[in-house]
Amino acid sequence: MESSAAAAAPTTCVYVLSDVDGYKYKLVMQGDLQLLTVRKVKRYLQRAAGIDPAQQLLTFNSVALDDTMSGKDAGFFDGAILRLQQVSSSSAALAQCISVDEHRPSTAHTVDRAVPARVVGAPQLISSPRALPPPLRCLSPNKLTGGAECEAYDAASCRRRGVVAGVAYSSPPELAGTTSVTVSTPQVIPGRASSAPNADGDGFHVYYRELEEKVAALSLDNVRLREQLQVVARQAAEACTDGRHEEEVKRLKAAVAMAQEGVKDAERAAADRWRVKEEELVKELDLLREERRRFHEESTAQEAKLQELVHSMEGEIRGLKYELHDKDEALQAARLSLAEAQSEKRSRTDVARRGVDICPRGEANHPFAPAASRRARIPLHQRQHGGSSSIDELAETALEYLTQAFESATPLVLEPENDTCVVPVANDLKVLVTLDRETERLYLYVTLLNHLPSSPVQRMQLYEMLLEGALLGKDMAGGSVGVSLESNLVLMSVSANLRHSGASALAATAAPFVNAAQAWTKSIDVLLNS
Repeated sequence: MESSAAAAAPTTCVYVLSDVDGYKYKLVMQGDLQLLTVRKVKRYLQRAAGIDPAQQLLTFNSVALDDTMSGKDAGFFDGAILRLQQVSSSSAALAQCISVDEHRPSTAHTVDRAVPARVVGAPQLISSPRALPPPLRCLSPNKLTGGAECEAYDAASCRRRGVVAGVAYSSPPELAGTTSVTVSTPQVIPGRASSAPNADGDGFHVYYRELEEKVAALSLDNVRLREQLQVVARQAAEACTDGRHEEEVKRLKAAVAMAQEGVKDAERAAADRWRVKEEELVKELDLLREERRRFHEESTAQEAKLQELVHSMEGEIRGLKYELHDKDEALQAARLSLAEAQSEKRSRTDVARRGVDICPRGEANHPFAPAASRRARIPLHQRQHGGSSSIDELAETALEYLTQAFESATPLVLEPENDTCVVPVANDLKVLVTLDRETERLYLYVTLLNHLPSSPVQRMQLYEMLLEGALLGKDMAGGSVGVSLESNLVLMSVSANLRHSGASALAATAAPFVNAAQAWTKSIDVLLNS
């Protein structure tokens, strides 16, 4: 329990400022600071500074501390600053005696003649004339002692002055001891004092008082000089400390400068690496761009080649298809001619076998007569355009008739890309002629409306009107009408089969078709504007 309580006790410290080496010592303890004794402090300072306790003089608040005093007696507190001075053993004892006399209640008027003996023992501090102040070294020993003719009460008065001087300047105890030694009087010889005349005694007293005044003035100067010396020593110690601090600061600044230089070097190295990396990336990016450009050019060239190839193949396929169609027509014509030849041969054989006269072809109307050939039943104008004629020839013939019907100044020619041509018939009306090779039909169509109404009501009315007009093609010249929702168009068209109809069949319906288209355009405008 006691150890735990001691461990829980707060930590306090006392500082000791040494005038010997200029250091500042710190005493740290746990427990009550009032129980700390001066003797323990001196033992600690002996281990720390190497100064014997007998030569240590501790003062606190300009009061010399006795070895028997405790922290409570001296008034210690946490963070208190003591002052350490090194003196001789006799000076320390004298300072302790003075400090004890200061605390005694007796006055100087009750001092007996045995007291000067204690003060007389103090001259051990001055072991040689070098220990004296410079103004006292020129004085003879008789002047320093003041003669043997001084009386006992003068010695007592000198002793009291020495004690007062020691109390007034107790901050440097060594100087106080020196002052007390200087003003102390030698032992009085009663025999010589009784035989000396009064005049000589008065002269000695005057001279002695002058010496006392000089010694007091010199002592004050000595105290001031020692205080200045201590201040200079402290400043020198602080200067040394400041010098060490400046050296440390210089080293730290040098280290910081080196660190900053290292950081700058690292930044420069990083910048160089990044610059090199950036150059590599730029080169790689340029290579990628060049490769992309080359790839784009190659792909464009390949695409163009593919388009040309596809176009050429489409042309070849179209040509082969036309050739195949022509060959098919030729084959059909050959089959028809072969069938006609076989039928004629068969009929002749039958007639010769039966003995019947051969009748002319136009007169064979008997129900049991052999059937006429298909070519014989085809009209002459169809037989001219059918048979082995190609679709292009049929389309050219039909376009010649359309040119006459539309009264066009230039002949109508289909464009080879889309097999379409445009015929302007009015200011706002154009007829398009288109050939559909798959169905072998030629179309005429015109745009009645190039945009469908957005209103559902108008759109429904438009659809109803167009369906009603397209009924049996009566109002559209036999044509039809259609709606393209994707292109928003309304178209009217009419067509004719080139293979199985006359070349002028489409031209015959061209004029009524154009008139019907113009009428429908006006009707649609009236509907949409109403």
